[in-house]
Amino acid sequence: MQNKTSISPHASRTDRWGPGARRLARVGAIALLLMGGCRAPDRPLVAFEDAPRPLNAKPSRDPQLLVRASGAIALLAVEEAPPGGEDLRLYLSPSGGDVFTPGPRVNDWEGSVRSHGEGMPLLLEGTEGKFYAIWLGRRGEGQRGNVIRVARSDNFLKSFGPATELGASSGRGPGPAFFDATVAPDGTLIVAWLGEGTDKTLSGSSHVLVSSSHDQARTFSPPVAAAADVCPCCRPGLAADESGRWFLAWRNMDEDDVRDLAVAASRDQGATWSSAMTMPGPSWQINGCPHSGPSLRVLKGDLFVTWYTEATGQSRLYWSRSSDGGREFSAAADIAGEILDPNHPRLAEVDGRLFVVFQGRDPLAEGSWGASRPFIRAIGPGEHSPPVPVPHGEGSASYPVLSGLGAGRVVVAWTDASQSGSQVLAARGRIPGAPSAP
Repeated sequence: MQNKTSISPHASRTDRWGPGARRLARVGAIALLLMGGCRAPDRPLVAFEDAPRPLNAKPSRDPQLLVRASGAIALLAVEEAPPGGEDLRLYLSPSGGDVFTPGPRVNDWEGSVRSHGEGMPLLLEGTEGKFYAIWLGRRGEGQRGNVIRVARSDNFLKSFGPATELGASSGRGPGPAFFDATVAPDGTLIVAWLGEGTDKTLSGSSHVLVSSSHDQARTFSPPVAAAADVCPCCRPGLAADESGRWFLAWRNMDEDDVRDLAVAASRDQGATWSSAMTMPGPSWQINGCPHSGPSLRVLKGDLFVTWYTEATGQSRLYWSRSSDGGREFSAAADIAGEILDPNHPRLAEVDGRLFVVFQGRDPLAEGSWGASRPFIRAIGPGEHSPPVPVPHGEGSASYPVLSGLGAGRVVVAWTDASQSGSQVLAARGRIPGAPSAP
């Protein structure tokens, strides 16, 4: 894979910093300050428990978190199926993460789940007490490729009903493998994935397809191709706001192999999409797929986008904000500071603030080659805290996810992979100065 750097003379250069702007702070573990001359905080952004907790003793991976209003945690994870293959299991913790109890198997066809970092299962809360699980699965006997399956829970996660399928290939293609989903404020379930289109202009290219359900996943609309000729192995990202706007992000790909992130908006529930806006910052030319998709979130009417790039010759994570519905974006701002090899950012709202969790390496551990671990920080105007390391396991952390627990508390979960296998770990933290739980 060749990796070339192409930087526009008008690009936002967030990788330029004044001398003396970098320093280290120690609070329990090493927390790296973001560059830019920010004053070191007196205490960490989040104070975590001493060690992470394993989901259970069984091999597991690719977690997703959902926290109920009661503070109970629901955790969706992929685990081995007894006859072979993999299942999707829901775990519940009414104790707020002290103990997780196995709940229902989500997939009705045993051993049929398929999952990978850019195509992890999702667990979403809808309206009217509905919950949704979305995942990749094998097609039926004698059929080729994958489908996206969506199952709904009507009894507060005690069980899931039969799954609805979408995204099946119309020919001999492999079907969807990279997807995202979200629930709009009005309850519409929106799913986006990379798949075949009808107007390909580049050989072997992918399209971003969008489908939605207005009847709680009973049926889905015919997919609309929102963009063509996109990077085929970076999942898309979705978000929706209170005004009815939907936002879609994907990694573009042109004939020169420039693979920058693009964002479009729909104001008619996905029937049509605006012209794509390329995210600010240096352009990344790479002859290959980065396998790293974006994360989107709407907070107080503003759209926030995070993404990965190596355009400066180093692994970087950036964020940007739009206050006008995706027409214009702020200059790209660095997320990870001096954390090495940062990747796979995920956004989450916590008590009215926006946080991002990502994986990376401590530059002072094992000659800068310590195992990858999760980090967390807040982003947005006025947020200057450095990334905070999350207590990690013995293996390498990948694809961390984050959720607020209410009253100034957070929980982070991830896959911890080692020579002995993989397991889901979770760690809880408190935000100093936030209101305490009743």
